[in-house]
Amino acid sequence: MTSEEFMGLVYSPHIGLYFCVLLVVVCLYCIVLKKIIHSIIDPSLFATLNLAFAAAVPIFLYYAGFCPDKHIIYFATSQMILVGVFLLVTRNINYNQLLMNTVNHEYDKNRFFFNICLVIYLFTTLYSWLINGIPIFNENRFEINTDNSSGILGLLGRFSDACRLFCTLYIFYLYFHGRKKYSSILMLLLIAISMMSGSKGFIFSFVKAYFFYSVFYAGKMPKVKKKYILPIAAMPLCVILLAGYANGGLSSVLYFGYRLLANGDTYWNAYPYSVIDNIKVGMPFLNITSIFWGPFRHIFGFDVDKSLFETVGALLFEYNYRVYPDGGAPNSQLSVVSYAFYKWGGLLMTAIMALIGSRLYCMGYKRAPQNIYVCCKRALLVMMGLAVFGDIYLFFNGLFNYLLFVGLYKSSNVLYPLIYSEKNNGKSFNCNSGL
Repeated sequence: MTSEEFMGLVYSPHIGLYFCVLLVVVCLYCIVLKKIIHSIIDPSLFATLNLAFAAAVPIFLYYAGFCPDKHIIYFATSQMILVGVFLLVTRNINYNQLLMNTVNHEYDKNRFFFNICLVIYLFTTLYSWLINGIPIFNENRFEINTDNSSGILGLLGRFSDACRLFCTLYIFYLYFHGRKKYSSILMLLLIAISMMSGSKGFIFSFVKAYFFYSVFYAGKMPKVKKKYILPIAAMPLCVILLAGYANGGLSSVLYFGYRLLANGDTYWNAYPYSVIDNIKVGMPFLNITSIFWGPFRHIFGFDVDKSLFETVGALLFEYNYRVYPDGGAPNSQLSVVSYAFYKWGGLLMTAIMALIGSRLYCMGYKRAPQNIYVCCKRALLVMMGLAVFGDIYLFFNGLFNYLLFVGLYKSSNVLYPLIYSEKNNGKSFNCNSGL
């Protein structure tokens, strides 16, 4: 089923059915997963809502007569396994212990690493714009020149997400430690870059960063004042209107409405007419981990079959539209990917990925020495764990980015004494200590 067909099915004559299903499913998921949600800006809440919005689609399709019994049974079973394993593993997290941490007010000794991350983020972003154009003004912000997705520069670009997160956390640190003007300028710079990148949900990345800073560094659960909720919610709309103006119309507004209506596009591509049964993926393990090992093929000269890099979401899109997506593809939900790989044996894959994701989530919430670098590491672990609720390929992307980030930090510790003296104001200056 194409997006146009699904939207037509929703609007006429089943719009009431869809929103009833959506309301019930969102409430059910929020109730079941409420133990891991501790704030209105908790990333766990965002992940839960994304999971619920996606889950509403196959249930709606079933009641509308477009999802066969075997697929709705598999979907329901896999969802129960995913949520059940996650809740079971995370049940012993002591969130109160996190909030009892003592804040370390030592002089910040990680400014050198911040400078490295900021330079990498700015360089990779500007280089991408030079090659591909500014995304918000492009017809498809996901479309990239292959010269920017391979080789050393492509590998360097994989640092971008983790570097941006560290920079954002560090800016919050500066703001709350007396550098308000300087940090505000830096924050506006990051916001401007994010808006020009065309991401409609970019503001939520900053909101999540504030949550991680508050919990992992400041040791307190953040509270958002009501007066800030509306401006935060309006930021994506600003991006939408800007993109629509740049493209000569309001098509982006309609697209945003479409994304809100159906976060689970992979399901309407997969379940109607049993399309998922026609998707064949060779070497599933190499396929799902390709985003992890793929960048190294250019450095070491590996000649790899391009089919290994075709996501299940992209294959479903190709089957329905008879053309391979040249930009963004439907999210590859774990329930769909596991079935495409192993059919009913995919339930075991679901359990394994849920176990791995929940364990990483727990590692992120373990009590640890408070500094901005450790705060960022823990945030990356939490987001990696929550990735099993969304696109499963992004889980391995997160793992790759995490290892790159840790390696970059370790390298900066080696580089620092070669550039700066080992003493500052008569005190030992070690990048490993302090903040």
